[in-house]
Amino acid sequence: MLSTLTTIQGLFLMDIMIGIGLSAMLFFSLREEYICPGAYDWFISIVLTTLGLVFLLGRGIIPLWSSISLGNGLVVLGSIYFWMAFRKYTKTYRKTDIYLTLIAPLVSLILLYCYWIEPENMAIRGEIVSFILALFSLASLYIALNHINKYETGRWLSVVSLIFNLVSYIYRGMSLHLGNHYPGLLEYNSASIALVFSTGISLLTAGFSIMLMTYQWLARRLYIHATYDALTGVYNRYALLEMSDTLELTTDLSKTKWCLAMVDIDLFKSINDMHGHPVGDLVLRHIAQTLKQSIRHNDILARYGGEEFAVVLPGANIENAKRWAERVRQLIASTPITIGKASISVSVSIGLSESSTAEYRLPDLVKNADSALYQAKQSGRNRVCCSEKNASSN
Repeated sequence: MLSTLTTIQGLFLMDIMIGIGLSAMLFFSLREEYICPGAYDWFISIVLTTLGLVFLLGRGIIPLWSSISLGNGLVVLGSIYFWMAFRKYTKTYRKTDIYLTLIAPLVSLILLYCYWIEPENMAIRGEIVSFILALFSLASLYIALNHINKYETGRWLSVVSLIFNLVSYIYRGMSLHLGNHYPGLLEYNSASIALVFSTGISLLTAGFSIMLMTYQWLARRLYIHATYDALTGVYNRYALLEMSDTLELTTDLSKTKWCLAMVDIDLFKSINDMHGHPVGDLVLRHIAQTLKQSIRHNDILARYGGEEFAVVLPGANIENAKRWAERVRQLIASTPITIGKASISVSVSIGLSESSTAEYRLPDLVKNADSALYQAKQSGRNRVCCSEKNASSN
């Protein structure tokens, strides 16, 4: 009997040490500049769960009523914070969610009441706690699976952990409900074994999944910052240049032509000077959205710099590109931008260049398209011009 008791207590102590180690790791990671949404709540969740285990293990040292109410209450509160962390991570959190933390003190009061009216009936208290923990594990599992993709390894690890938790809590609750005798939390029985193992595995997998999700979130954020223009949401110049190798290889292998359009907003500096930079930003977003809606799914749109956009048109010859550019130019010129009660009209100049078997590198096409764009500007703006090397098509 003593050896089995020591085994259960040892497993509880192991869970506590795991919780302390993970809490320390998360504490130091939270001091970094970039942390993912929900990280603080995950840290609080593990700390609360670990404290709850300390109170549960302290039976015989602290009053039984405090172990029952505070220990289980803290574990339940940790489960609620774990659920809230997923809500924040998936951007589904609402300010009213914090009120659900009141469930934890309510559970503590119910357990105290059960202990007061029937102190020997430990099974009913275990059933209540198991039901609440299973409920929040199921809620967290639902959120974790919502819009998950196959590359989110951290979330998949959390899913595995939550499924294991859910099964363990249901098993513990059913064992207590159907069993004829429940000797106690720290004594050797199937319900206690289920609780101890599920808690330990949950802490380990939760800790690793949180760190992995944080890493993947940071990597995704850095990729977005490095690839997309923050103002317009289209590719930036760096991303376009990175894609050029693929474009050039495709052209070289297939010998198909493709065109590049350089689109520049006319008199953009005057717009900023007259209306202010916020209006200038609105114009940039409007032009980017118009271009985005006018291209095909395999075309590439990037903000090349300032008020200039680059559009790559794979498989298009100069005639097709010119027809497309004229449609875009006319659409932009005929669509005023509404600003409050006023509206302003903008126009664009577009320079086109076409690849050839002898010249297909993106920097060369940019140079040729820029020359055509300069010609469009010099000719009075709000027009489309082709590179001199494609002048026969102009």
